[in-house]
Amino acid sequence: HYEKNKNTVTPTSFASEFVPTTRSWSETVFRTALRRRSIVEATEIIENFYQNYETEVANDPGSHSMDYVHIVMDIERV
Repeated sequence: HYEKNKNTVTPTSFASEFVPTTRSWSETVFRTALRRRSIVEATEIIENFYQNYETEVANDPGSHSMDYVHIVMDIERV
């Protein structure tokens, strides 16, 4: 949690450490969702997403933490 360490960690450094941890388990989900795109296009989309997310975390680090919620969604295209 950022709040516990805000006296020793900057918002930017928190974001640069937080996002890769989140990315390590979430990137495969995005790659799977983008599997019909070219590898180059999918990589660009994913890189942009995580860069934007890192900026968002740095702007408000107290709103981001590793509180996990497991959700199962069954989506069907009709």
